Amino acid sequence: MSEEWGAIEDVKPFFYEMGMGYTQVAICVSEPHQNIYVTFRGTDVMEFPDILANVNVLFDDFGPAPCHRTAECQNITMPGKVQRGWNRKIFNPKLYLSLSEKLRQTKEQYPNYDIIVAGHSLGAALSILYGVYVAKYVFHNEKVQVMNLGSPRIGNEDFYNAVQDIPNLVIWRMVYLDDIVPRYPPMWTGYRHVGHLLHWVKGGCFKAYHQQLETCTDDSQCYAGIDMKKWNILGGDVGHHKHDNYKCVVGKAKQEPERYWPKGFETP
Repeated sequence: MSEEWGAIEDVKPFFYEMGMGYTQVAICVSEPHQNIYVTFRGTDVMEFPDILANVNVLFDDFGPAPCHRTAECQNITMPGKVQRGWNRKIFNPKLYLSLSEKLRQTKEQYPNYDIIVAGHSLGAALSILYGVYVAKYVFHNEKVQVMNLGSPRIGNEDFYNAVQDIPNLVIWRMVYLDDIVPRYPPMWTGYRHVGHLLHWVKGGCFKAYHQQLETCTDDSQCYAGIDMKKWNILGGDVGHHKHDNYKCVVGKAKQEPERYWPKGFETP
């Protein structure tokens, strides 16, 4: 574990939670870059709870289920609805309470470090839900950044609007070419994306798009400069979702940022 993470910005793992049926997540610290990372693992096809969470596209209230509420989380409220499977994974009391306590301890040890929540695929979905929770209920006076890879749509339009109103939260979603997962669940089910989009396009460059500018329908442009009609699930490619694709792209952007990183947002 230490050797694997050490190759990324000289990070040191401080906390790791794993177990069959539970969300796997690590807290790591990069002293050279002064960052605290909370990183969620993507789907493990050998774990049925992961598969079940991905296909459970019914809407749920944000936060722990009523039967799991404790004195620490009674005040968790959020307008709108989110995907039930991912919401219930992240708000398992055995996970988010201990994770948040460890994050508080790490922040106390490194008070000037930035908090970055990240993940790929299923982990990307969980990174948004947990990032929202951290920004609103754990460190509401600290800037919280979410930077993820290949994230699906998380919640409905009301949830999007509520996320927009969190002043200390910034969300960046990276998408590789025609990755099918960011096109799921389909827009016709009521799901919408949150955060800014960084899209790796054919031709070998990133393009950056502002987060949704207005009410989003299937026939409108949800982001400045991008036609959302092309972002339906039928236009996706399963092969583009592989973690190795994202790892390659991030490596290129890190080595040659002038060539592989956007300098501004696209406009209509």
